[in-house]
Amino acid sequence: MCKIGDIIVVKNYKSQGVNISKHSFVVLSTEQGKIQGLDFDLVCNVMSSFHSEEHRKQKMRYPGNFEYSAEQENVHGGHGKAGFIKAEQFYYFDRNKLDFYVLGNVEPELFNALIAYIQTLDEIEHVVDNL
Repeated sequence: MCKIGDIIVVKNYKSQGVNISKHSFVVLSTEQGKIQGLDFDLVCNVMSSFHSEEHRKQKMRYPGNFEYSAEQENVHGGHGKAGFIKAEQFYYFDRNKLDFYVLGNVEPELFNALIAYIQTLDEIEHVVDNL
């Protein structure tokens, strides 16, 4: 079971028709709902770490990417690296069809900053490939 603010690792998922394995997500919601007529009970954002300063600069050019720092100790149970959350992409899942485990969680302050950042975005991409 997972809760809002948890970091989960999804073993296999689809993104724009491409199969991807073992990636971290931050949980935004665990409420049941429907999107495009499909049931879901989990909404998440993808998390990624920076590989270098050049990689950080490249990824932070995208206005939908939300940066977090490893020094702030605001991510528990993660990999200990600075990174970013793709705030403009909401991934919808059905937990009964999903192979995942809870890795850790983000601090409430970081989670609240992420939600505030999401609210400033002009567009959100709704990824339903996994329902």
